[in-house]
Amino acid sequence: MTNETTISLTEALSSHGIALTAASANKVLHSAGMIERRARESGKPGRPPKSYWAATQLGEANGIVNEQTDHAHVGDPITAKYLPSKFSALWAHPNVAETLRAMLDQGEIKAKTAAPQEPF
Repeated sequence: MTNETTISLTEALSSHGIALTAASANKVLHSAGMIERRARESGKPGRPPKSYWAATQLGEANGIVNEQTDHAHVGDPITAKYLPSKFSALWAHPNVAETLRAMLDQGEIKAKTAAPQEPF
């Protein structure tokens, strides 16, 4: 167990200079077996179940933390968060690195590019 403060995927990507959107990163991590989709009941009667991301055992072993939320009755019961100290190693894991390379090569995801700067 660690006292390290966990951060969101968006924060982790930004602070580690990984040029992916959270949606693209989730696709990579899911395909690499680090996270999975789980289902919960919708908060609105008659609606289909909602899905959310949670760490798999492999993901947990590589720095993804399934945090229990305080509002399980109205939202996702778990929020996948990331340990900053293990985030680089997560992306260096062979499953993740190979999946990222393949998804980029096949055009399934694209790296973010810097937006052109507007002249003043």
